[in-house]
Amino acid sequence: MEAPDAARRLVELNVLRGVETLRENGAVIDGMRERGLKLHAMVYDIASGELQELGAEEGEGEGHARKEACETWHAGKEPGKEEGQKK
Repeated sequence: MEAPDAARRLVELNVLRGVETLRENGAVIDGMRERGLKLHAMVYDIASGELQELGAEEGEGEGHARKEACETWHAGKEPGKEEGQKK
């Protein structure tokens, strides 16, 4: 693989990993569930000025795992308690 192609691929993989990380964030999980927040993985090509959307759709198993993570996250939250505070 040529250097420019390899660099481009690294950028794409970084963006896709970033979307995965966001999908695991409690606030993002809430936004997706409560307000229909949608995440998009995109790369801007400086040379062409084009924005390319990467295939970052959530698979069936990923959606289920995210739902479980959301329920676990909400179960650990207490009204009026900030993250990191002790009881």
